[in-house]
Amino acid sequence: MKRILYFGYFIVTTDYSLLVDRLKEVKKSASLPYRTILCDMIKSSFKYKASFGDYFLYEFYKKNDEQRNSYITTGRLYEFYTKMNDKKKREIFRNKAKFNATFGRFIRREFLFLHDCTVDKFCNWVRDKDWIIAKPNEGVAGRGIEKIDVKNYKNLNELYSYLKDNELDLIEDCIEQHADMNKMNPSSVNTIRIITVRIQESTDIIGAVLRIGVDSPIDNFSTGGIAAPVDIKNGVVCDHAISKKDSLVYEYHPRTRCAIKGFQIPYWNQTLEMIKEASEVIPEVKTVGWDVAITKTGPELVEGNDNWNKNVFQLSHGEGKQHLLDRYT
Repeated sequence: MKRILYFGYFIVTTDYSLLVDRLKEVKKSASLPYRTILCDMIKSSFKYKASFGDYFLYEFYKKNDEQRNSYITTGRLYEFYTKMNDKKKREIFRNKAKFNATFGRFIRREFLFLHDCTVDKFCNWVRDKDWIIAKPNEGVAGRGIEKIDVKNYKNLNELYSYLKDNELDLIEDCIEQHADMNKMNPSSVNTIRIITVRIQESTDIIGAVLRIGVDSPIDNFSTGGIAAPVDIKNGVVCDHAISKKDSLVYEYHPRTRCAIKGFQIPYWNQTLEMIKEASEVIPEVKTVGWDVAITKTGPELVEGNDNWNKNVFQLSHGEGKQHLLDRYT
């Protein structure tokens, strides 16, 4: 019954214009008829709980059953979240106001929420700032985030009205990242996604990925950034980066020409210590994907995701990671 429900969910949530494009690409590249691809896609949905997007993103049409079974799929990850994370407590991770209030000691930058401040308070806060980061209070995958040049507005009241009209409720100082991170890419803060699982009062770190922006103030993998796997033991990037959109491999950053493989993330031991400490704050939420920025004085928490993205984790490592989740089921 559950697999039928997943299949129905995939039917309802699929972007069919994108699906048609992927079908055409696979038909041409793999020399497979549409009927074969569609039947195989449906089979993967039932057998591996894979969404139609999973099927194409992980190139299941090229893989055998053992390889397909190694992947965390949409249905499998949903079941893992459901088992590991308390439904009531996960709201703290989905509401930025609650998250910042709860994890404030791991956040170095100044921030302000428009829903609980006056125009005068906002104007006083932003008056001496050249740039700010504005975010919706709820949202994922970097959607809706803007880096705003304060000088582009006639006055601060106009800026306040723009933020309110566009429901950009969280206003933050721009993070000044470490010089080494800036050397990799200065267009965005390049964050590390670190995935934790808390079990029996201890925290396991099961994966880390460096997310790097490209011509954008956002480093998110789903919005055009690139990502590379990080060796958990030492914080060194252990392979080249990959993009989600076209699966291109990057040995060097396309703009700065900084070498990606072998890049050492600063303050790595302090980063792991901070993440383990943060994972203890809400023990009822046992698996989290933490986003960390590295500043000149140490690591800083950007956000935590109770429904962390499986794609950047698996694609950057070039393999399925279901075996890591199987330890806890």
